[in-house]
Amino acid sequence: MLDMGFAPDVEAILRECPKQRQTLLFSATMPDWVRRIAGRHMHDPVTIEVSTRPEIPEEVGSSTSEPVGPTRSTPSAASSTSPM
Repeated sequence: MLDMGFAPDVEAILRECPKQRQTLLFSATMPDWVRRIAGRHMHDPVTIEVSTRPEIPEEVGSSTSEPVGPTRSTPSAASSTSPM
């Protein structure tokens, strides 16, 4: 929302909010300019990072599958015969 041009509107709303309040900011990413907005409008902000790098847990394995049944090859254009 902020990166879509709403940052000035959000800033205006936050300036009108009471000084004593609880403000929560949720974001999948936190660029520096969003951190600056948070720093201006929040008292002692705390950042909680759920994961900084997505990883696949060891319990989740990957598997490959082989085709079931006979495999067919498609004839090449050079070897196909067509009536003229």
